[in-house]
Amino acid sequence: QVCTGKVSGTGTIRSYEIPTATISGTQTICPHTSGNLSVALTAHAPWSYKYRLVGVDTIQKIGIASSPNLISVNKAGTYNLLEVYDKNCKGTVTGNAIITIAPAPDVELTGLAPAYDKQSSEWVLITGTPAGGNYSGPGLVPYNSKWYFLPALAPVGSNNIIYSYRVNPSSCYGYDTALVRVLESSAL
Repeated sequence: QVCTGKVSGTGTIRSYEIPTATISGTQTICPHTSGNLSVALTAHAPWSYKYRLVGVDTIQKIGIASSPNLISVNKAGTYNLLEVYDKNCKGTVTGNAIITIAPAPDVELTGLAPAYDKQSSEWVLITGTPAGGNYSGPGLVPYNSKWYFLPALAPVGSNNIIYSYRVNPSSCYGYDTALVRVLESSAL
């Protein structure tokens, strides 16, 4: 005797594309600035990935909706990816990016005392070395090819006076900052 059975149900097999992530963006940046690395992603959003500055930090980015994804960095070293996932699968990672910090010139700002009276009428000569840079901050006045700090023009409180200098338009700036307090005359 031969028996026959019944069959029921269906099965679905889905084939997903394996995601990939490639990091790039080797560059040289100036001190105290940032550079952007690029992570190109394939397959299906949203993605998550981990990257690291070799020997230092591991950072995870989650819910990335578009490719390429930019990463802002400000530390020198080699950056690479550790893993990537899209909404369906774990994928493969490739590439690296090297960030180099360019040298900046040594800069010095001189001539300022730590505090001044707001009622003072003095003109304080300030000097930036090497010469030829830029001065910024409250109470500064250029006069006769020199720069002066006038306490009467600066607000009461703590003020940052900054001198910046670079060797040429394509080089990095060096900075020196002086913290100057301007006080009401009764506080001196």
